[in-house]
Amino acid sequence: MDPAFDENRFKELAEDMFFKIQGAWTRRDLTSIQNIISPELMRHFKREIDEYLEKGLVNRLENIAIRQVEIVDAGQRFGEEYITVKFLASLLDYKIDEKTNQIISGSAIEPVKFIEYWTFQRKIGDKNWVLGGITQESDYYSKDMVQ
Repeated sequence: MDPAFDENRFKELAEDMFFKIQGAWTRRDLTSIQNIISPELMRHFKREIDEYLEKGLVNRLENIAIRQVEIVDAGQRFGEEYITVKFLASLLDYKIDEKTNQIISGSAIEPVKFIEYWTFQRKIGDKNWVLGGITQESDYYSKDMVQ
């Protein structure tokens, strides 16, 4: 519906949002992304971060590299537009005990490669997109596949 829509510009926007959201997650500070994620996703992220805080854990996401960005779906429903972007990326993903700085799970040296589908949404006519949902392709998440 947007005659000014540019696929390459949108993919750049999606990448920028990907890095901002991953950074906010690692810092456990959602205030910097509250305008670019849906209220539902904000509540979900806050619940997860609160659980980590309660357990004294920090989920570190480092050395993030996006290998592929592809728009895989787009459309309209219920007065909203949506675009789903497939990210193929790799990173270091591990959890540490906040008190001891010991790694509890994951690896600080072995990167993992993963595929996630991020669905962005906005009301028809709005200019700003927000992230509405993330789906991970769990069969693909693998440290053995990183080269």
